[in-house]
Amino acid sequence: MFQACWDALDLNSAVRLRVALLYLGLTIGYVFIVFAIFYIVWTPLDADRVQGVQGRYFLVLLPVISVATAAVLAGGLSATIRAAVSLGAVILSGLATLEIVLRVDWNLW
Repeated sequence: MFQACWDALDLNSAVRLRVALLYLGLTIGYVFIVFAIFYIVWTPLDADRVQGVQGRYFLVLLPVISVATAAVLAGGLSATIRAAVSLGAVILSGLATLEIVLRVDWNLW
């Protein structure tokens, strides 16, 4: 499923451009709305940044970004490159998990 965003879509170039622009607009709009809601509802007046925004609110954007990426890549990527990027993502997520456990639970830094 992770490699689906690098497969080719069977669309002509005009439709792929419209899909990519539409999904990019949806992504930007969603991010703006989430930050606006937390700015208006959650953030105190004297704060120097928007408070309360968490990464879990943006997980719904992953399928949208996946379709936009597939629309931008006309021919898709080769199987070797897809496998290498997938393996790199797995290693990166494992290292990020290890770093969080060491930092939060074991107070190493």
